Amino acid sequence: MRVPRIIPRFSLRTLVVFLLLVTSGVGLWWGWELWQCVREIRVVPSASAAKFTSDDKRVEVLSMVTTTRWETALYELNTGTRISAGPYDPEGGSWKWRPIREVHSPDRRGLAIVDEELLGHHVSVFRGDGCRAGSTLKVDGSIDGAGFSASGELIYVLSNRDRVHIYRRRRPEWWWGVFYLWEFWLTAAFAAIFVWSVVRDRRALARTG
Repeated sequence: MRVPRIIPRFSLRTLVVFLLLVTSGVGLWWGWELWQCVREIRVVPSASAAKFTSDDKRVEVLSMVTTTRWETALYELNTGTRISAGPYDPEGGSWKWRPIREVHSPDRRGLAIVDEELLGHHVSVFRGDGCRAGSTLKVDGSIDGAGFSASGELIYVLSNRDRVHIYRRRRPEWWWGVFYLWEFWLTAAFAAIFVWSVVRDRRALARTG
């Protein structure tokens, strides 16, 4: 009596495509977050406030060197390097270095709120219509402030541990924002190839018996 095959036979091609599909699916799961941390800048001395430049390529940081001396420093976002620094006069300057707890993006599409918790702080990002965008930005230590760039595509989070964390928006907040992710299209392509490969293997198996 012929024993039926329990495990179906597949080609090496199908196995490779399946592994690629699983890998891209894991990448889609890990990259699903709306905001992704793209840079962590160490600031010396400790920062009191920050803001993006108009071209979204640099971040300017205000620091208190001593109780009577302040300085501003400019950092490159791509590398995190400090490119310039200079003194700041708190009496005649335009900086507002109080901690920011709630801030809107310039285009009013986003709202960032610094939430205080018993075990730490985080930043919750909402859409302009008040709906939760599904993003919580967490950093080590307490948060002294947060703010959007002029384009609304970047957020800085200022930590009390001498860090400025830079987050970039990866996709729109709404459900169709998934179509902006290259991981989604890669997963969809591998899924289609996998189905085609399985169908082809089954047809070949039917011919050979």
